[in-house]
Amino acid sequence: MQPTEVHSSSKQVFALVLVFVFLLAVSVFMAMNMQSKKIITKENVQVKNTDLKSVTNEADKLPSGFPSFIPVETAQTTESYTMNFPDRKLTQYTVNFTTSKTLDQKYKEYSDFMNANGFVLKPGTDSAMTKTLFASKNNDDLLVVLSMVGKETTVQIAYVDRQ
Repeated sequence: MQPTEVHSSSKQVFALVLVFVFLLAVSVFMAMNMQSKKIITKENVQVKNTDLKSVTNEADKLPSGFPSFIPVETAQTTESYTMNFPDRKLTQYTVNFTTSKTLDQKYKEYSDFMNANGFVLKPGTDSAMTKTLFASKNNDDLLVVLSMVGKETTVQIAYVDRQ
């Protein structure tokens, strides 16, 4: 090899090393810049639990504002609350209760209710121990989760009301 060829070859290696170092520096700078621009938000949520121990009648077991047209067996209510998301302009009403009715009976009851009241049903789950119904109407959502717990059926209802 001639000295000019060695000199030319070392220049190419040096240029490649410089390009690699430059690309590495740019990628590190971009990664650091992207991390500093991550937006961290805090959700504005107002939760109001219903005090089930102090209610005097069955209707008071439902969270304030819960749609009265949704069927609920209030005798065995286990949980009842409202979550208000003012920034998103929506409210979620949640009620959980147990019943001696079977999983299939409650599934049929809520499926019939949703169909009769103009809700658009979407695919849910349907297994031996758990069934779900999800439906929408007028931009609001209704989710019903049914589960077998021992000999009882647990019903969880969440209704999302968008303003």
